[in-house]
Amino acid sequence: MVRFLESHRQCRARFGVARRLLLPAFGERALSKSEEQQDMLKWLLDSARGRDAEPGRLVKIMLFLKMAAIHTTAITTMNVLLDLCARLECMEGLWEEMMQAIEGDGGIKPLTLPKLKKLDSFMRESRRLNTMGFYTLYTPFLATLMAMTK
Repeated sequence: MVRFLESHRQCRARFGVARRLLLPAFGERALSKSEEQQDMLKWLLDSARGRDAEPGRLVKIMLFLKMAAIHTTAITTMNVLLDLCARLECMEGLWEEMMQAIEGDGGIKPLTLPKLKKLDSFMRESRRLNTMGFYTLYTPFLATLMAMTK
């Protein structure tokens, strides 16, 4: 019954696009012995064993990890913004730090971000205080994973 749903067809079509894009990259990276590129593709290829090393499974794992990364980033960003709204007294210090870093670098550049120590601290504290987003995201994942391994 599920295969007749439009959303199922759309999901399969998107998976097909992902396969077309990722399979050549996995194949190319598997043949390369270079240690220069340390990224998700390399990590997946190095850590996959058994059936998980099959190209189609690697694509599914990559898509799942990307989805989890997007959701955790969105949840973290939302929590940081909500914490900032709840603690308006922190806004001035963060703003001053950002403006000093931007003016000192002549704009936002890759070396600007490491200079934002207060912002980094605020974001870390927000993540420490708001752990429920992390647990709620991974609870369904863990349940699915446990069901698959039985």
